[in-house]
Amino acid sequence: MVVPAIDQEDEAFAGAQMRFRRPFSAIAQKYATSWNQFSGRPPPRPARGTGVGSPVVSSRPEFPRSEPVTAVASRFVATARPGRTDEFWRRVAEVGTPVVEPDPSGHPDHRAVTFLWRDRPVAGLPVRTVVLHANKFTDYDDLAATSLARLPGTDVWHATFRLRADWRCSYQLGPLTDLPALSGRHHRDELMRHAEPDPFNRTPLRGRHTGRTFSVAGLDAAPARFWVDAPAEPPRELPGTRPVWVHGPADGGPVLVLLDGDVWAREHPIAPTLDALTAAGRLPALTTVMVGPSAAGRTADLTCDPAYPGHLVALLDELGLRPDPARTIVAGQSLGGLAATHAALSRADRFGTVIAQSGSFWWPGDTSGTTWLSHCREASHCPEATRALRVVLQVGTQEWGMPQIVGRVRDALADKGHSVSTVEYYGGHDQAWWQVGLITALLDLTAEW
Repeated sequence: MVVPAIDQEDEAFAGAQMRFRRPFSAIAQKYATSWNQFSGRPPPRPARGTGVGSPVVSSRPEFPRSEPVTAVASRFVATARPGRTDEFWRRVAEVGTPVVEPDPSGHPDHRAVTFLWRDRPVAGLPVRTVVLHANKFTDYDDLAATSLARLPGTDVWHATFRLRADWRCSYQLGPLTDLPALSGRHHRDELMRHAEPDPFNRTPLRGRHTGRTFSVAGLDAAPARFWVDAPAEPPRELPGTRPVWVHGPADGGPVLVLLDGDVWAREHPIAPTLDALTAAGRLPALTTVMVGPSAAGRTADLTCDPAYPGHLVALLDELGLRPDPARTIVAGQSLGGLAATHAALSRADRFGTVIAQSGSFWWPGDTSGTTWLSHCREASHCPEATRALRVVLQVGTQEWGMPQIVGRVRDALADKGHSVSTVEYYGGHDQAWWQVGLITALLDLTAEW
C-alpha cells in the first residue's frame, strides 16, 4: 500500500492500487519495448528426446543478473523510535505492506519500496536474519543484498529498494534463527521452508488447493488486476488417465485451452473471474478446457512432445468442440507457454491463437544460447504452421535472460508471417502477473468476437 511522504500529503499515491485502472498504465507502456533483464531458472531436467532430433539435456543455461538491487533509505522507517515502536506498527497496520514512498531521487517513474517484519522469537529462539523471498528479485547467490536488517534498539526488521512504479511481485518473508549455512540457487527450496506470508500485506495470492499463500507487492502504476479471489465450485472433471476440467458452455462457441490445468482449475481457480467478466459483457462465453499433466509428467508433456498437440486435438474432438481455429486459444505459462506455441504451430488447423506467458523458449537449453525455434529450424520435421497464427508473448523483465530469448522467438515467428505482439511486465516468473496478463490478453483477443 502506498503512503504519503512523511512531510507532505500526496493523495495521488494513497490507495491507488485499490482502484481499477486501465490495463496498462502510461509508465508500463513507456517500458513496453525495453528488451532487458532476466528470468526464472527451472531446475535441471533429465535428458529426453526433443521430437526434432537426438536427445539433449534440457537444463536452462544460467544468466547473470543485470538489473542491480538498489537499496535506499526510508523516511517511513526513520519514524520508528527505540523502545517506542507500538505507534510505528499501528501505522504499518493502517497502510499495509510493502510501504511505498516517493522515489528519494525524485524520479516520477520509481518508488522506494519497504519490506518490514516485526521481531519475535521463532520456535523459542531469537531471529538472526530475515530473508526476503521475492520472485526473481531475490538472488539466492547473494542473499545479503535483499535480506532485512534490524533497526538497532527496536523490533523493526526492514529493507528498502528503489523499484519502478509498475512492479508486481509475489513474495514471502523468511525469519531464520541462525545465519543461513545454505546459500545458492540450488538451496532455494530449503530456505523457503522457513518462509511465511507478510502479515501486514493486503493482497494475498492464495493457493486454494495446497493452502500455500504468498503476498503480492503491486505498486500504484502496475497493470490493474481483475481477479475474483473466492472459493469456487470446481469445474467438471472428466474421467480418464489425464486430469481434464471443463468450464462454460459446450455450444460450439469460442474455446480456451489452458495448459497446467490443475493450476487454473484448483490452485488458482479462473472460473469465477471468467464468469464475472462474461456477466459484465466484457468477455464472450468461453468453453474453457483445463488440461493437467499425464502420467508421464509435466516435463515430458510440455517439452515439445510431438504427440502432445494431437492429444489436445483428440480431447477437443471427444468433447465435440470444433470451433473456428481463429476462435480457439491455447495458453500456457513457463513450459506451458512453450508447449502452447508448439501445439499451435503443429496444429494451426485447430489452434489459431496462442498466449505464451514466460514461455520456456530457452529449451532445449544448450550453452550456445540456442532457442527452441532455431533448434527446430535445423531439424527435418520442424512443425510448420499451415496458416498464420495470432501469438501473444508475455515476459517478465526480471526473468533473468528471458526477455532477450523471447525477443528472438518473436522475430522468428514474425519472419514466418505470424501476427505477434509482445508485452513485458515488470516482474518475475510469477503467477502474480500471469493472472493479470492472461485476463488482459483474453480481453484484447476477444474484443471483436
